[in-house]
Amino acid sequence: MKLKTTGVIISLLMILITLTGLVAASAAEKVNGDDGQSTISVTLQQETSNSALKNTGEVSIASPIIMTGQSKLSVTGKRINFSTSTFTIPSVSCPLVQATSELYYKKTQSSKEAFKISAFKQGKNVKKVEAKGFFIVKQSGYYQVIGHHRIVSPPGYKPSEAEDVTYSKWKYVSV
Repeated sequence: MKLKTTGVIISLLMILITLTGLVAASAAEKVNGDDGQSTISVTLQQETSNSALKNTGEVSIASPIIMTGQSKLSVTGKRINFSTSTFTIPSVSCPLVQATSELYYKKTQSSKEAFKISAFKQGKNVKKVEAKGFFIVKQSGYYQVIGHHRIVSPPGYKPSEAEDVTYSKWKYVSV
């Protein structure tokens, strides 16, 4: 319960930072859910503040953009479906959106992890991309998805690029 409370506090702090405009970008990670996925978010702020625009006679009503993403892992028999998606809230087109989904394996919980396979997807002037793939299990053990997320911000937002990583829970798969 303490982990979920911490996740809520981090999310609320991120919203407060976004609303007060104290920083140009902030990040938060949601605690993994029972479905083996995690999510992240990075907030992009406008480069010019509303008060500066008012001095020039212009008014801006654009809101911050949140880059977010998630990594998922599901198992059906010996087949692992894995995916990583990257998108923005509100849903806006970005010059470049990328997602990389990597599947890792380890025999026991304490053994070293090994890379198995990856999927990559990118789009130009899109709102969302999803990299997905599948893997047929030949060895019993623990599997995890690590997702890499990257966007190039729309003009007028900073930072100009944002990147982050998500991790699914380790899931045991038996052959």
